[in-house]
Amino acid sequence: MDDTEEDYKESRTIFTAIKDTILFPLKILTSPPLLRTYLRTILILLASTALFATAVVAYTSFYYAYIPVRGIDVPVYLQFDPKLTKFPYGVSNIGWKGEGLMSRQKYDVLVEIELSRSEGNLRAGNWMVGLELRGPAEVTGGVKGMMGWWEEWDVEDFSWGAEAGRKKETVKKGEARMASGGGGAEQGVVLARSRRPAILTYRSWMPELVYTALRLPLYAIGWTQEAETLEITMMEGVEFEKGWRNVPSTLRLEVRSKAVLEIYKAQVRFVARLEGLRYIMYTHRLLSFLTFTTLFWSVEMTLVFLTWGILTLLFGSSLPQTPPDQKIKIKSDPNTPATPKTEPESSDLGTPLSDTSRTFSTPSNQQPLHYSSN
Repeated sequence: MDDTEEDYKESRTIFTAIKDTILFPLKILTSPPLLRTYLRTILILLASTALFATAVVAYTSFYYAYIPVRGIDVPVYLQFDPKLTKFPYGVSNIGWKGEGLMSRQKYDVLVEIELSRSEGNLRAGNWMVGLELRGPAEVTGGVKGMMGWWEEWDVEDFSWGAEAGRKKETVKKGEARMASGGGGAEQGVVLARSRRPAILTYRSWMPELVYTALRLPLYAIGWTQEAETLEITMMEGVEFEKGWRNVPSTLRLEVRSKAVLEIYKAQVRFVARLEGLRYIMYTHRLLSFLTFTTLFWSVEMTLVFLTWGILTLLFGSSLPQTPPDQKIKIKSDPNTPATPKTEPESSDLGTPLSDTSRTFSTPSNQQPLHYSSN
């Protein structure tokens, strides 16, 4: 019987040792210090991910707010006077697509006009193209009055070139004729004005005949037409002052010629000159994105760690601490067998040992130890 109990206890001890060996790494991984480390790591990962997304959104917003639209094409629909008392002109809103101009940004302004190569246009020779950029104005004549419809261009024309936009000229607008009969004289501000010459490309009869003959099949199937597109540079590096009143919102294009020109379509193009940081951000988009996003994210993470450290110092020092002289009581395991005391101390009994018979405690698997003085 005793051998069976000893074998059972030995096998149980071996099983317990194997179980403790297998679960030892798990106990280490689930210890309170490591659990706190896991929690802190998860919080840092979540915070860094959220801050990185914030950095991406911040850079994207900054890019679209800081980088201007590289090219803005504004179509102009020319108005032809049947009585031939006015030169053909057209007024358009620059921000008609929601793409307006920016202040403190240089622009090259070009006018593209597509004309037919008719005999009348070729005989017209040189003719003039005038462009006027106007800022917003408070008007009471309705939309037509604001856009400048029905008004004469009766002021002196001149080109400022690179000085365009640095001076302002006040011109008196004509009366805005509205269908309702209302309207009145208003004052507008001309932010930039330019006037440049234009002419169709000349070719003598022999080159013209060869040019037309080579393209005759294309003319026949309608893939091309006898037209020429002129690109006229009106302003170079024009820059406008800061403020919404100093940025053009409308433009007026006029074509002045002695003969009536046959024009298919016309448009004004604004090409932004990118310099400095804008040029780098536009030409090296991926590198700029990685650099500035990493910079924003690093600043955010630095602030997070500084805040975390300050809060740890403030609230960590206020936690209760165990005095160094206080003894820590360890609770004994009830399954651990008690070790018998062979010679009890005098302090435990209060009196010296005597020859009185007594019984000592022993483990459960052993017989009680009995002492007798006899």
